[in-house]
Amino acid sequence: MTPIELRDLLRDQLPGIAGVARTQDWEERPYGLAVQLDGRQDWVCWMVTGASGVAPAADGQEQPQPVAVPGLSAAKMPLGALEQALLAVAVTAPGVVRWDRYSTRPAPPAVGFGATIDCEDSWRLFLSVAGTKPRLVPGERLRSVAAGSEL
Repeated sequence: MTPIELRDLLRDQLPGIAGVARTQDWEERPYGLAVQLDGRQDWVCWMVTGASGVAPAADGQEQPQPVAVPGLSAAKMPLGALEQALLAVAVTAPGVVRWDRYSTRPAPPAVGFGATIDCEDSWRLFLSVAGTKPRLVPGERLRSVAAGSEL
């Protein structure tokens, strides 16, 4: 699976999750995705990148661990719940063999929220949050997010 295929899968499937109002391509980044939740003005902007030929080979029987779809309708919700929802959709794609969620690591990386997704075709995909915006206006500054960020 390529970065654009993952972005398109997320864009098309996330609106089926309760609490997701809408999604659209985030044009300011290659393979960018913007997600807006019910009752919220802000968009959460994500980037999908990847590299081919780097994911460790699957053993043929390897299947990804399932990811539960979280509730996304709370008045205050941790950003990690949206990260989990994106990952829950991603691991349903054919060819995904393993994943690593950033916010649940003992020492999360600098990006804080996102995931690495390995596919049987040797693509390693990276999903990472870029920030939030009240409107998807090109050039409008992103607000950064940090550990413990709420939506």
